[in-house]
Amino acid sequence: MEAMTIERKSLSMGALLVVVWLFFGLSVVFGIDLYFAVAMSLWTAAFFYALSNIEKRMLFAVFLVAFFTFLLSGHFVYEYFGEPLNYYFNYDFYRHSNVLMSVSLICLLLSQMVADYWQNHVRGGAKKRQDSWEEYANREIIRIIRTVSRWGFYLTFPFLVMTVLDKALFVTGSGYAAYYVEYISSVSYPVRLLGSMAPYAFFVFLATMPKKLEALIPLVLYALQGAATLLTARRINFVTVVLFLIFYVMMRQVMGIYGENWISKKTVIMAVIVFPLMLIFLYQFNYTRLGQMEEAGSFMEQLIGFFRQQGISASVIRLEKFYGIYLSPDAPYSFYGIVKWIRTNSIVNLFATFDYGYSYAQNSVAIAVQGNSLAHAMSYMALALNRYQQGFGVGSCYIAELFYDFGIGGVFVKAPRWNFDIIVTPFLTLAMWAALALIFGLSHLIYARRRSV
Repeated sequence: MEAMTIERKSLSMGALLVVVWLFFGLSVVFGIDLYFAVAMSLWTAAFFYALSNIEKRMLFAVFLVAFFTFLLSGHFVYEYFGEPLNYYFNYDFYRHSNVLMSVSLICLLLSQMVADYWQNHVRGGAKKRQDSWEEYANREIIRIIRTVSRWGFYLTFPFLVMTVLDKALFVTGSGYAAYYVEYISSVSYPVRLLGSMAPYAFFVFLATMPKKLEALIPLVLYALQGAATLLTARRINFVTVVLFLIFYVMMRQVMGIYGENWISKKTVIMAVIVFPLMLIFLYQFNYTRLGQMEEAGSFMEQLIGFFRQQGISASVIRLEKFYGIYLSPDAPYSFYGIVKWIRTNSIVNLFATFDYGYSYAQNSVAIAVQGNSLAHAMSYMALALNRYQQGFGVGSCYIAELFYDFGIGGVFVKAPRWNFDIIVTPFLTLAMWAALALIFGLSHLIYARRRSV
């Protein structure tokens, strides 16, 4: 039986290699750029590897979908559909962005293989891990934390909604672009403080591994809050919430705690129907929030347009290479999210205040020049000054940030870190697990922080 299993796996991997190299060869023969074909082939190999054991590699597959959407898709519609590519500059810059994406994909695939080996040969069987998680979830202290955090979320959630509605009212009266340069909260500090506690309570609650029925109301409330952020004309918060909820539901399906089924056939069918419609909505939303005329076109043309919009993150890799000599050598761009969180978090500010000479709430020359935000620095350099100060931007990309800070080695190091949670999960305390969930929920799946979203 074991020999048959090994033979079957070998045949699967052999078929995978044939498909990947056939795709690679046909792409080059039909005129697709060689370096993009390499990147696309690597992504295809990684995605087929994830699909070959989707129950164990479901999260890896989700990550790869995000990688394609925010990085590869812009190049894909450029190569295969002739769509315009932002900030192309010349072929050397285009090749540079494809090479760095290829390096990142190689590291992602290798790190996933290492994580799989760890799971199969070091951590033990799935049944043992499932039993350990159920034992963890049923501990008395965990049940107490689950109850306290759930009610903490319920009590602070209205204040979170108030802060969202305050931003929505401002955008309604002053416009989307004005949000980045003029918005000052009219909500009192105690309300903002209580509102900022809601996500913490929510993530701690999820970290206690509640049963599906118990988690339903908090998940629905958090989803509704994410949808409400569309009233602020910003897509990024909504997309982040959707990605996090998908991540959590798929993770719970894989973990199999309590023997619950979190993803039914009905759920899959609904997702297949809703997902393309949501992409079309987000594509059109990009125009309506700026008061522009929506682009007409077929369903397929609008899907292609969505990927053209979202795939701009790869353009930041070229922008970083083009403007790199003008960037601050002392600014740790890779740690922008952490630095901003420490400086602006309401709870942290109860104990310490920071004077850094600019505001994170507005586009300004000060934050572009003195700060450690690659998104602001690139937008300040790539756009006209008045357009940047009006709130527009080009966004950022984790590959560009790492490459500027650490060179090619930084891109290598980032991928294995993605699988850190897979390897160390059995040793995490509640606080550590909740912190990882919080970080994932508050940051973009691939750290594509973008003002243009």
